Amino acid sequence: MKKWFLISCSLSIGLFSCSEGNVTKTSSDSSHSVVDIKKDTVEKTGTPHELTQFTTDDCNQLLNRLFQGSSFKSAFPKNELIVSVDGVKDSIVSIQVSNKENNSLTTGWINLDLRKKEMADITNDPDAPVILKYQKDVLDSLLTGCTFRDTE
Repeated sequence: MKKWFLISCSLSIGLFSCSEGNVTKTSSDSSHSVVDIKKDTVEKTGTPHELTQFTTDDCNQLLNRLFQGSSFKSAFPKNELIVSVDGVKDSIVSIQVSNKENNSLTTGWINLDLRKKEMADITNDPDAPVILKYQKDVLDSLLTGCTFRDTE
């Protein structure tokens, strides 16, 4: 019994001493950051033993990957577009679609409902949104590794 107790204590100490801790990063690029990293660790590579936290850049890349894999239609080629979080209210993330070259040129708007796991194009009519198809595994990764804070 003492032997098992010592072994489990040794493993616990070893695991906790190797941990880098839980650090929350926020973007310093804007006056208000709406995307945070969850404080618990998540699987980034799919390997069960390799756990890491998503950075703000990871969260932005995942959001763009979700957009690129969606059924969003635009007059512009999708590979020339980039998305960013404009705001969050309740569980609805307001996403601005912009041109990569000229970030001030807004080409569309998307609402991402985190509770319903629904993505809707509201560019033409916010009262009659177009429900978009998207890669569910990318949204799951986004929900697992990133936190969206209310801005209103």
